[in-house]
Amino acid sequence: MMFRLFITLFFGSIFRFYGQELTKELELRLNKIDSYVKSIRISNKFSESRSEGSIIDENNPDRNEGFSYYEYFLPDKKELFRVECFSSTNINLTENYFYKKNKLLYAESQIEYLNGEKKFTKIYLENGKLIYGQKSEFENSKNLMEKGNNYLNEFMKE
Repeated sequence: MMFRLFITLFFGSIFRFYGQELTKELELRLNKIDSYVKSIRISNKFSESRSEGSIIDENNPDRNEGFSYYEYFLPDKKELFRVECFSSTNINLTENYFYKKNKLLYAESQIEYLNGEKKFTKIYLENGKLIYGQKSEFENSKNLMEKGNNYLNEFMKE
């Protein structure tokens, strides 16, 4: 009996630490973020900037690899709403970052390997802190947060 209690408390605290415990309150917060993300995805009110390029593999020059990067923003307010990134190397990577009031709110990443295997990660944030990560390990979440904040910082410098 004591062992069960210890295991329950131990794993409960781990899930809470990584933002994985899905309570009704948290579910409502996530749904609110999902609604906001959906509205940004379908909106056509933003200005768009696009960067594209090739990635050259010196060992295999016949490979066709590249990247594209899109920013969706309101220039008059200097406010970033979304960054969308694609790259194709030995994997296909798609990443999306969503911002509200120039703070990272949501990020998602999909990796598709040459063998067809796919990995999907998404994270939700509030005030710069991870509140929930779906199919996400801590390192993946940390990486997405860092990249999303780097994109925002670069945008603010422009």
